[in-house]
Amino acid sequence: MNQFNVGRRESKKAETKIEIMKAFIERLEMDELNAIRVQDICDVVGISKVTFFNYFTSKEQVIEYFIHFWQYDLDYQICQTQLRGRALIYELFRRVGAHPASKHILNAIMLFFIKTSDYKPMTIDDYELYLWNSDAYNQGFRLTTIQDLFEKGLAEWQVSSAEIKTMMNNLLSGFYGMAFLQTVSYADNLNENYEKFLDSILPLDLK
Repeated sequence: MNQFNVGRRESKKAETKIEIMKAFIERLEMDELNAIRVQDICDVVGISKVTFFNYFTSKEQVIEYFIHFWQYDLDYQICQTQLRGRALIYELFRRVGAHPASKHILNAIMLFFIKTSDYKPMTIDDYELYLWNSDAYNQGFRLTTIQDLFEKGLAEWQVSSAEIKTMMNNLLSGFYGMAFLQTVSYADNLNENYEKFLDSILPLDLK
C-alpha cells in the first residue's frame, strides 16, 4: 500500500473534488452542460458555491478533471486487454462511446477548447490518482492523454512520422467530431458512428 504525507485538510479537499466531479458527470448523463447549475451540484454534494469555486474555476474544469481520470483509467484498462494495433484503437473508441455521458462530455470539452485561447492544464497530484484508482497507481500508471493512447495503437503501423501525424489528426477529429455529428443528426448510437468512422480511415496494413 502506498503511503502519502497528506494531512486531513488536503485529504478532504481531494475527496471533495472527486465527489463534485462524480456528481457532475452523473448529471451529464442526462443533461447538456448549459442545463446544469453549479448550485444543483453543490446541493447534491452538500457544499457551498464558495467551496465549489475554491476547487474548480468553472463547470468546464470539472469535465477536464474527469477527462484526466478517464484517460488514466483507459490506459490501465487497455493494458489489461493486451490489445495492439487496430484492435487497440477500436477498443479505445468503444470504451469511450459506451460511457453514458460520452456525447455531452466530448461536446463540452470541444466547446471549451474552441473558446479558450490560453489553455493551461490543471494539476492533479499523485494522491488524487491513488484515491481514484489505487490498483492502477500501485501498478505504476500515471496521467496520460488520448493522443498517447492512440499512439500505442499506431506504433504497430510501420510508416513515416508524417503519416503517423496525419492519422493522429484524423483520429482526434473523429474522436470529437462524431459526438458533434451525433448531436446535429439526432443519431442514437455513438459507438456505431465511431465504428463506421474507424472503418473508413484506418489503413488496412495496420494489423
